[in-house]
Amino acid sequence: MDPKQKNTVLLVALIAGVLAFFLPWVTFKLDGTEVSGFARVALMFGGGEVTLSAFNGTVHFLGVTTPLWFILSLALVANLLPLLNHTQHFAVPRSIEGTLSFLALVWVASVVGLGLGNGSDGVKIELGWVLAMVCASSSVYCFLRSRPKP
Repeated sequence: MDPKQKNTVLLVALIAGVLAFFLPWVTFKLDGTEVSGFARVALMFGGGEVTLSAFNGTVHFLGVTTPLWFILSLALVANLLPLLNHTQHFAVPRSIEGTLSFLALVWVASVVGLGLGNGSDGVKIELGWVLAMVCASSSVYCFLRSRPKP
């Protein structure tokens, strides 16, 4: 992958990530059970829907409860690092780029994975999560397709 293609992919991913901040990620239909793994919801009214976005959602994954805005910020930073490495002012090690890229992808994917694994039939994936996945997966794609600097 040549640098122009890589930069284009990363720029599109950054735009998708910024848009994902403002769009809903997942909607859960509440049917009398508690939704665990995300923001724990006490069902006071016996039903309804909960929509998670980057600003109001959290995910409990690998023993850590993390807000979705932080996870999306990791994905954005994972896309910025390769762009910054093309300048002469930054020299981020390739291992950090790869680790951050894979961590962001796994964490963004876990948002829906935990919801679907919860046995909830009313999980609806929204556009914000799709754009967050584009943002997170593009950094992994560019990392795997690029060659290390000599």
